[in-house]
Amino acid sequence: MKGRTLTFLVVALALVAGSGLAVAESGDTEEVLRKNSVSIGAGSLDEGAENATQITLEYVRWMDHDFGVGVDLDFADDDKIVREWAIAVPFHLKFANYFDVYAGPGYEFQDESITGDDDSDFFFRLGLGVEFDIGQGGWFVEPMIEADLFRSDEKYFLGVAVGKAF
Repeated sequence: MKGRTLTFLVVALALVAGSGLAVAESGDTEEVLRKNSVSIGAGSLDEGAENATQITLEYVRWMDHDFGVGVDLDFADDDKIVREWAIAVPFHLKFANYFDVYAGPGYEFQDESITGDDDSDFFFRLGLGVEFDIGQGGWFVEPMIEADLFRSDEKYFLGVAVGKAF
């Protein structure tokens, strides 16, 4: 419980700090449209009272500065968490050049050795991230929070990703 609370506070602080940074950094620089972005992230996946480390890979194809379609591949390996891996196809909406709100369908593949049967299921993902640019080469860091909503329960992810837009 303490680890989950600490992770939540760190991500919340980064999101709040990012909102101030986004306002402070808005200037007259011309923004280049980067049509693709890839990232890798890690964080805490919470499923009820259990939590595990999750690794996330993401690709987003940006149609313009504000709208994109992505593919997320998540992997969690823990003997208490049911999720083995998941795939999602979220639609991204970026505003104020830094905030990334995304939502879309996904499918979770569950570890049969924990549940005793194959309870893989569809879910709906909601997420929020704040993208911080690192230098001029398209690199970024993005703290994020996600909720995967199932028919009968939900899972939460708090993490940080590092990526490159090109």
